[in-house]
Amino acid sequence: MPELAIDSHGSYTLQLVVHDGYDLSLPDTVILNVGNVKPVAHAGADQPVTIGQSVTLDGSASTDADGDPLSYLWSLTARPADSTAQLSSTSTAITTIDIDAHGSYQLQLIVNDGFEDSEPDSLVLDVINVKPVANAGPDRSVYLNEIVTLDGTGSTDADGDDIGYHWSLLSKPAGSTASLVNATTVNPSLRIDRHGMYIVQLIVNDGLEESDADTAVLDVINVRPVADAGADQTVTKGSTFTLNGAGHDDDGDALTYQWSLLNRPAGSTATLNDAAAATPTFIADLVGVYIAQLIVDDGQLASVPDTVTVTAVNQAPVCGAAFAEPDALWAPDHSFSTITLQGVTDADNDPLMLTITGVTQDEPVDDIGDGSTAPDAIFDGASLQLRNERTGTSNGRVYQVSFTANDGSDSCSGSVIVTVPHDGTGVAVDDGQVYDSTLY
Repeated sequence: MPELAIDSHGSYTLQLVVHDGYDLSLPDTVILNVGNVKPVAHAGADQPVTIGQSVTLDGSASTDADGDPLSYLWSLTARPADSTAQLSSTSTAITTIDIDAHGSYQLQLIVNDGFEDSEPDSLVLDVINVKPVANAGPDRSVYLNEIVTLDGTGSTDADGDDIGYHWSLLSKPAGSTASLVNATTVNPSLRIDRHGMYIVQLIVNDGLEESDADTAVLDVINVRPVADAGADQTVTKGSTFTLNGAGHDDDGDALTYQWSLLNRPAGSTATLNDAAAATPTFIADLVGVYIAQLIVDDGQLASVPDTVTVTAVNQAPVCGAAFAEPDALWAPDHSFSTITLQGVTDADNDPLMLTITGVTQDEPVDDIGDGSTAPDAIFDGASLQLRNERTGTSNGRVYQVSFTANDGSDSCSGSVIVTVPHDGTGVAVDDGQVYDSTLY
């Protein structure tokens, strides 16, 4: 029997004539009408997807039993209310869609073989939520009394969802009353009120689920205190000097004091009366430089030493109130009287060395009526003798004794007056110190 391969749509007309060896029969015909087989669309399997994902849809598995070439028609039949997603192409076997919102996306594919459409095939893209990630920031070193701002800006959500923040203070030092301010914001704050360790925790929520917790450790570091031994001073020898120490601690810790005398003049026996006090004293017993050192301690760290220099100076003796003893001589018998200098003072109570430097008088040393004796003054160091003498016709004699006083460091100079009146009740008048009493 003959066979016919059908290779195209349309009508095939077949005719049969038979022969019995003698005659041909009349022709008989049959018509074969080729019908179309409806194609089958295959949109692919349902898929879980995430926000931000670009999803590829593949309809290339659609079929046509007749082997006809297919055309494709994709459509987005449903999407979340807040989505603006669109298919990149609706007329190709493979297309894409960008997922931009939570919810379900329903897509439909219909194929056509040039004769008729397939039945629709659908798939569903269900958006799954990606858990957000909390980031409480790095561990940090902080200072006492610092107001610390926490930073949760490193937290993320792969879906791009808005996230909420929940901070908590898991641990704080004993005695601390610290608490978080604005604990539901990205940047809460915390006042550090005690030495020790603070542990904060952050959990974020994207509206669908919470993140795992993340923590940050705040470790309080101690600030070294600062010592202040005070300003350099100048004092007088023998005085009692009060050191004026102070200390500053940024942490507000209580401070202890430790003073020491690093330097004092050779031979000095100066000592601090209380080296652990803020304001100890010492006696500057010798002229020279005293250096005192102060260290303060907050119980954890000692300060860098600070020093103060105290310079003890000598007070010069005072000659201005000096006087002679005796200051008047009588009777004029040409003898010598011993004169001592009185009234020279030294505020430091230093021993004084008095030195006579000269004696003058207002009458000639050897004159008529004075006995013709010379010299009228003899001195050596502080030892002084003046002659009980005056000119018989004069208004009395006035001696002026010049001297210096030295306390070992400084000196002063001055003079005193000794008189020999003309008579026992009179007053000598100085006619000018023009004669050296020591001359012969």
